[in-house]
Amino acid sequence: MDDILNKVTSHQAIALNLTKVGRKKSRPKHAGDQPHSSESTASIVDFTGARTHLNPDHMALSSGAAMAAAAAAAAAAAPASPNHAVDGAVVLSPPPVFGEVDAGFGRSAAFKALSTALSANQSITQLSLGHNNLDPSAAALLGDVLRHNTSLLHLSLSVNKLGADGTRSLADSLRVNRTLEHLDIASNSIFDEGAQSLADMLSVNQALTILDVSNCSIYAEGARALLGSLKHNATLRQLLMSKNHCLAEGAAVVADALLINHTLQKLDLTANYMYGDGCRLLCTGLARNRGLLELHLASNEIGDVGADALATALKTNRTLHTLLIHENLLTPLGIEKLADALRKNGSLTLLHLCDNQSGLKGAEALGKMLKVNRGLQRLHLAQNEIPADGIKALVRYARSHSALTELNLSWNRFGAAGAAHLALLVSESRTLQELHLSHNKMMEEGCEYLARALHSNTALQYVDLSSNRITHKGLDELARQIHNNHKLLFLNYEQPHAPAQPANSQPPPPSHKGVHDESISFVLRRNLREHLVESKTAMLMAFQPRLGAQAPLAETFAASSIGDLSVLRLVWDMLWPNNYVQNASIVSPYGSNYAMGHAQTDARRLHP
Repeated sequence: MDDILNKVTSHQAIALNLTKVGRKKSRPKHAGDQPHSSESTASIVDFTGARTHLNPDHMALSSGAAMAAAAAAAAAAAPASPNHAVDGAVVLSPPPVFGEVDAGFGRSAAFKALSTALSANQSITQLSLGHNNLDPSAAALLGDVLRHNTSLLHLSLSVNKLGADGTRSLADSLRVNRTLEHLDIASNSIFDEGAQSLADMLSVNQALTILDVSNCSIYAEGARALLGSLKHNATLRQLLMSKNHCLAEGAAVVADALLINHTLQKLDLTANYMYGDGCRLLCTGLARNRGLLELHLASNEIGDVGADALATALKTNRTLHTLLIHENLLTPLGIEKLADALRKNGSLTLLHLCDNQSGLKGAEALGKMLKVNRGLQRLHLAQNEIPADGIKALVRYARSHSALTELNLSWNRFGAAGAAHLALLVSESRTLQELHLSHNKMMEEGCEYLARALHSNTALQYVDLSSNRITHKGLDELARQIHNNHKLLFLNYEQPHAPAQPANSQPPPPSHKGVHDESISFVLRRNLREHLVESKTAMLMAFQPRLGAQAPLAETFAASSIGDLSVLRLVWDMLWPNNYVQNASIVSPYGSNYAMGHAQTDARRLHP
């Protein structure tokens, strides 16, 4: 604990993460991973003067652990864990927490010492204290810190026990604080009283840009107060209020606020019991709003009444680019109205309609919309009861859509016939980069259709064919066809419920099981290496536009004409560590016996 406090008081710390993690042990996901226990431990990483892969403005001091202060206070007699180094960074590991000592951490002398150190510190920009049973008294101490601290930008207190009183203490301090930009108090049961305190704070605070009060037991009265504060606040950019009880009354207040407030960019009201009437009220403000970019209304059971209201608003709104309305009981009628509105709307780029009831007619309407819409880039239609004929109608028009980059059709069970129609889209599209097709009963025949389409595809980077009951024969065909594909970076073909071999057929020899695994892994590794080279070349040319596009990388780095490249080398290593190619590969359908790793995260982190 003394080491931690010394780092904080000496201004060497930039970000402090003391989030407690669970005590459950986890099994390794892939071959080569070492099992680890997430029992209460703590560590602080000091990146001062050390080489790091992180952005210097957001360097984290913790590797993800439990409360270090509680550990030090509770286990002073226990031997301390040795310090060690992680990629040039110093890691100070205090002794583990014993029993349930951390349950009262907010009232402990250790937390008071930590808060005192934070009051004096003017270098920490991020502080995370989630999952630590912090009570109102701890919030009061943190409030005192916020009154004097001028460096903290991000404070996370999610999953604690702040209550209404603790929220009031924080809100009072933020009335005078001029630096904190992001406050996360999700899952804290602040009730209507706490929401009112935050509303009063927002009427005067001019620094906070993100407020997360998801799952905070806020009911209609508190929602009205908090949402009403948007009329007087011009700095908040994101308000996250999912899993509360906004109801139709709160939606009416949102509508009034959206008529005045044109600075809020993201509003999350997922699972707020708004229903169709609430959505209709909200849309009266949305239609005339000029600032909101993202609206999340999933799991509100808005039905076709809400879909009709959203369609009307989208005909005049020209700023919204993300609309999430999955799990809302929409029928083909409601989806047809939305599709008709999007024929004239060119600003929406992401439409999330998963877990509704589109069916054949809804898919046909969306397909016709894609024929004329040139703005929509990402369309999610998973679990919408779309049959093969619906896929045919959708593909017929999507083939000519020049902007679509992501299509999610998982859990529709359209079979091999639907896969045959999708193969036309895959073979012809030059923009589609992500295709999600899991749980569709495509079987071996459907896999072969798509495999042949991937042979000529020049755009797809991510394909999910998992849980389609594809046998080894279909996977062999997939491995053969993608050999000449140089764009695919991630392929999920895991088949946990593949059908058994017919009784009269010869099962493949045990050595055959890994043939397509090895072949697909080779292709994806090759593509990833090529992608890395292209990305690094683009980065080099961005730093030094005079370089030719065909300049060999080795010669580029050795050239003296572009001066000292030490900074550029550091940036290169930060964005693309050397072990990326070695760790990237695929998900194996035969478990983790093949040392392949996990490519999904790596493939998505390639872009700077």
